[in-house]
Amino acid sequence: MSAGAAVVALAVAVAAGAPAEPKPELAWPGHAYVAQTVQVSGHPMRYVEAGSGDPILMLHGTPTQGYLWRNVVGGVADHGRVIVPDLMGFGKSYQGPEIGYDARSQQAHFDAFMDAMDLRDITLVVNDVGSMLGLHWASRHPDRVKGIVLVEAAMLDARSWWKHLPLGMKMSIRLMKNPRRAKKFIVDRNVMIEKSLGGFGVRRELSEEELDVYRAPFADPEMRTRVLLPLGPAAASIRGRSESAWDSAGMVNAYADWLRDTEIPKLLLHATPGLIAGRSAVRQAEKTFTNLESVSLGRGKHFLPEDHPDAIAEAIVKFVGRI
Repeated sequence: MSAGAAVVALAVAVAAGAPAEPKPELAWPGHAYVAQTVQVSGHPMRYVEAGSGDPILMLHGTPTQGYLWRNVVGGVADHGRVIVPDLMGFGKSYQGPEIGYDARSQQAHFDAFMDAMDLRDITLVVNDVGSMLGLHWASRHPDRVKGIVLVEAAMLDARSWWKHLPLGMKMSIRLMKNPRRAKKFIVDRNVMIEKSLGGFGVRRELSEEELDVYRAPFADPEMRTRVLLPLGPAAASIRGRSESAWDSAGMVNAYADWLRDTEIPKLLLHATPGLIAGRSAVRQAEKTFTNLESVSLGRGKHFLPEDHPDAIAEAIVKFVGRI
C-alpha cells in the first residue's frame, strides 16, 4: 500500500469510529494510580505500584483494602517502589469460592504473591491483619527485608496482645465467638464496615464516597460470610490461647520473638488511644524490641492511614532514608 493510500485508509477508519485503545483502569476513585494484576493461587490479585527503587510494600487488614493507603502513596513514591496489594477477597482481588480466605489460606496466597513479585530489600509497612501475614512471612524470609514499619500492628506475643487490648475490644471478641452472633453482626448488620470504618476505627468522619469504596467488595452478604468471618474478630483467640498454628494466637506467636529480637530496623507509628497497639502495648515494645524507633502520630484509633496519611508518609520517608 502506498503512503497516500495508507493515509486515506487511516482517515476512513477514524471517520468510521475505529475502536480506540482501552484506557487503563484506575485503581482508586480520585487517584491516578493504575490497577495491576498478578496471578496468585490461580486467580487475579490486584495491586497498585508507583515509583522506583527498593520496594516499600504496604499491607492492609480486615475489612479494608489497598485503598487504605491511597493518601500515603504519593508522599512516599519519590523515595522507593511503592506496592499496595488488595489481599485475596478484598478490594478488587478475587473473591470466588474456589479458594479459602481463612488465615492459613491467606498466608499461602500472600506467600505466593511475594514469590510472583520476587521482591527483595523490602521495607514492609503493615496494619491490622496485614501485619500478621506480612510479619509471618518476614520471619521466614528475613534476608529479603530491609526495614519494618508497624502501624497499629499485631506486634506482641498473643498473651501480651490480649493483656493490652481495651476492655471493649475483648468484649467484642468474646461476643463474636458465638457463631450466631458473629453472623448477626458481621454478615447481617455489616458492622465491620459500618461501625469499624464508620467511627470505631477511624477518628475523622469518612465521606459516603470513601465508605462506598470500602463497602463495594462486601455489598453481598455471601462475600461477608466467605471473607470477613474467617479473618476478623470472629476468628481472634481469647486470652491469647492458641489451639492451632493457624489461629490468630498461633500466627502471632510464630513471629513475635523474632520481631522483638531481630536487628532489622523497625519503626513503630502509634496514636492515642490506639486499639491493638495502645499506650501500654507501645511501652512494652519500646522497652523490649531491638533496633526500634517509636513515633507518636497524636490522636488516632486503628486505621491510622485514614487520620494521619501525611505524617505516616513523612515518617516512612525519613525511615527509608536512614536504613
